[in-house]
This record gives sequence, C-alpha cells and structure tokens, in this order.
Amino acid sequence: MAPTEVTDNVLGYTWAKHVYGALENMRAAEAAGIRLEPFDEYAPADYRAAARGDLAARQRAMEIIARHYRQHTKTKTGIWRDLVVRRRKTEVGALLGATAAKARTLGLDMPLTERLIAMIEDLERGRRVMSWDNIDELVAASRRSV
Repeated sequence: MAPTEVTDNVLGYTWAKHVYGALENMRAAEAAGIRLEPFDEYAPADYRAAARGDLAARQRAMEIIARHYRQHTKTKTGIWRDLVVRRRKTEVGALLGATAAKARTLGLDMPLTERLIAMIEDLERGRRVMSWDNIDELVAASRRSV
C-alpha cells in the first residue's frame, strides 16, 4: 500500500509536483498565489531560495534529489523513458505548456521553459537527437536570458 497525504491544499501539491525541477515554474505558481507543498525529496523553500540566486540552496536541493534517486532501481524514467523506450509523445507540451500560458497571463516571461518545450517537441518528432548538445544549448540560452 502506498502512503497517502491528506491535505486541504490539493492545488499546492499538484503545482508542487508540476514545478519540481523547474525554477521558472516556481515563479508562475507563486505569482498565481499558490502555496507549494513539500513532498518526498521536494522542498519548495530550497527551490524558492535557489530561484533568488542562493547557490547553497540550489546545491542542497540537487543533493537531496540525487540521494532520493540513487535509492531507485529504475535508472531511466519520465521524459527520457517516454522518448527512448516507449517512443511516444511526452506530457511536457501539455504540462509545461499550461504553465507557460499561465505565466503569460501573469505577466511573466519563461523563455527557457518555452525553449525546453520546443526542444522536446523536436525530439518527439524526430527533428532532434538525444545528446548532451541539447543541454549545452539550454545552458547557452540561460546565459543569454540573464
């Protein structure tokens, strides 16, 4: 049986799961007035501090995630598994696309998220190959957006 959390803040848990791993999404959730909830290895306070430039918080968040996933036997999950193993469209366009659309209504720009969505769509359609060059491209884009 899986552990269950009871909450009066379902939106907070839903958005917390959604923004996990994406600092720009955190800004959109908070601008929408959503109080993010912690779960498993995700601590919203660390991500919030990292988004403000706190390198120690970013390091702490990444160490917690690494420690969490080292315990798992499945080494390839999520988006990677959809693209490489199942060869199917991911949920990225729908999930991150909805976040980017919400951010626009709140007056927030999310150029890196929008670039990531486009890159994953290219992977889904076979117009781009999986490689470390994709990460390099995002890093270069992040430097231009600062």
